[in-house]
Amino acid sequence: MTTDVLIIGAGPAGTALAIDLVRRGLDIRIIDKAPRSFDGSRAKGIQPRTQEVFADLGMLREILAGGSLYPKLGIHLGPLTAPWRMYRTKQPSADIPYPNTWLIPQYRTDAVLHARPSIRLAASYRNGRVFLAGADPGLLDSYEAERLPVAAAVLGLSTEKYNDLSKLDTSSIRRGKDEQQLALSYLGGDRTTTLRAGDRAPDATLHDGTRLFDSYRGPHFTAMAYGPRATEALDRLDWPSAGAQLKRLVIDARTDTGTFRRVYGLTEDTLLLIRPDGYIGHIATHGISAATQVAVRALTSSVKRCGFR
Repeated sequence: MTTDVLIIGAGPAGTALAIDLVRRGLDIRIIDKAPRSFDGSRAKGIQPRTQEVFADLGMLREILAGGSLYPKLGIHLGPLTAPWRMYRTKQPSADIPYPNTWLIPQYRTDAVLHARPSIRLAASYRNGRVFLAGADPGLLDSYEAERLPVAAAVLGLSTEKYNDLSKLDTSSIRRGKDEQQLALSYLGGDRTTTLRAGDRAPDATLHDGTRLFDSYRGPHFTAMAYGPRATEALDRLDWPSAGAQLKRLVIDARTDTGTFRRVYGLTEDTLLLIRPDGYIGHIATHGISAATQVAVRALTSSVKRCGFR
């Protein structure tokens, strides 16, 4: 029996990672020191960005069926109880299809995740933390450089909310865009008028009514060409046969009557490369072909060294 990736911990994060790796063709094994799934709820809010991930993994319908919008809180002031809404309810939009935090206990989230096929779970042991054992050191370094600042910002926000709550500051109860994680960005690189490489790739509708998220769904990269120069560059783009595959998408600037151009802030021929995690890996508006080919080499250079298929 061969295992490509060993994941320590069968909670929501570990199981979601396993599901994503399985659909990439890898053989996964999860081990956990607990003999059964956790039957409590350490966290119960599924943020909009997480809902987008669950939609990509094909499980959002079950998540929504098992929960609800957040109800009002009751703040007790002596004999009085004042209603307080932690989140303002928002309507879905073209670029944000899931705008509201969803209330669901952790054990239900675990149940949905564990119902996915092709994952072997062994309740065994836990010994430290293991992540992509045997991976190229450069790949791991780039992961840390990208994710560590975001993790530090999230921890800082949690600390700030906790300190404000200890001072009886009711604003610390309020949750907004920072907690909902739609504005998280790994900033760096070129930009359009509304987006920059490293930003979340928003949803949008095309002229035929289809959604971009439908094109992004899956473990592949997506290259989108807008305009004739970008389309020509996309046709010539060389993509490695190993590792994550590339989906090519052409948006006809002459017939685009959807929300794509507005949401993505496009004013000229542009080629965008969307990563499998739903973030923008590259934006090219000048020297499109050469610039994008350089970006492709940077994004895929570790595939062969890591042995991914």
